[in-house]
Amino acid sequence: QGEGRMHGYAKMPSKTSSDIELETVITATDERDQTQSTGVKGFSFEDTRLMDGNWLHEPNSNDILMFMRILAVCHTAIPEVDEDTGKCTYEAESPDEVAFLVAAGEFGFEFSKRTQSSVFISERHSGQPVEREYKVLNVLDFTSKRKRMSVVVRDEKGQILLLCKGADSIIFDRLSKNGKTYLEATSKHLNGYGEAGLRTLALSYRKVDETEYSAWNSEFHKAKTSVGADRDEMLEKVSDMMEKELILVGATAVEDKLQKGVPQCIDNLAQAGLKIWVLTGDKMETAINIGYACSLLRQGMKQIFIALKTEEEISQDPEAAARESILMQILNASQMVKLEKD
Repeated sequence: QGEGRMHGYAKMPSKTSSDIELETVITATDERDQTQSTGVKGFSFEDTRLMDGNWLHEPNSNDILMFMRILAVCHTAIPEVDEDTGKCTYEAESPDEVAFLVAAGEFGFEFSKRTQSSVFISERHSGQPVEREYKVLNVLDFTSKRKRMSVVVRDEKGQILLLCKGADSIIFDRLSKNGKTYLEATSKHLNGYGEAGLRTLALSYRKVDETEYSAWNSEFHKAKTSVGADRDEMLEKVSDMMEKELILVGATAVEDKLQKGVPQCIDNLAQAGLKIWVLTGDKMETAINIGYACSLLRQGMKQIFIALKTEEEISQDPEAAARESILMQILNASQMVKLEKD
């Protein structure tokens, strides 16, 4: 919890387990009583400022409300209700999505139903539960290149909203001037989460007026229904037009723990003389932390970092800039290693 803003931390015992543990990450400047326990299996988040609707009394309650609604609405999961207990379980593309929905439900924003055109959220944070319907107008899918996913929805008041979650490097570049209120604090927390080996996402949104949406949706429909080789490129370009001028409301952090025996296995392979490579889409800080956790990296090892800078990625010829930058970094690293050996 950072300065009244919820930073979720979902803990999963292994990469193959469906069990989920949700725990508190305390990074608050206000250390009021945080001893309440929900008693819900798989959920042990303890912060009285957020539980039982207490977040309504926080000075930035509107931002917390939007954070929770993004968790509950921005996904492609399917709910399954147990007829005997009435409890919801979820079928989702990843355990992370399930973790977010479990957390949202325990904070009073339960994703309860999906139809062909809408999602329904049962909100219970001020009095009796209220079922709210969000009409899903568009889904902008996650891809490894986009590093984000968005949904365009219409709420019960008729307001069109873009809800977006993705890699912080992507979201931060798309923030509006008025959407950076929490940028500094969130960046600090994300760096800490990355160093702890957690997988992070930034959450954001913006309001869209009818005129803009109508014009954009026409272009999106053309791209969606095209059958040419450039369909994906067209979709990405049109999605970029909508995913801009965002307002940052917070971030999530997920721990995907190693299975038992992984560090010992990698250590044995290394001692046998095998060269081991790991391919990951995580942030550098997260990858390094996991490298130490699985015994791939050890204290005293020489580490060489090769990375692209933002200005290279957005240059007129990003591929050429990337090749030149990587080659230069490799040459410099080789010379440094050679000098140390000499």
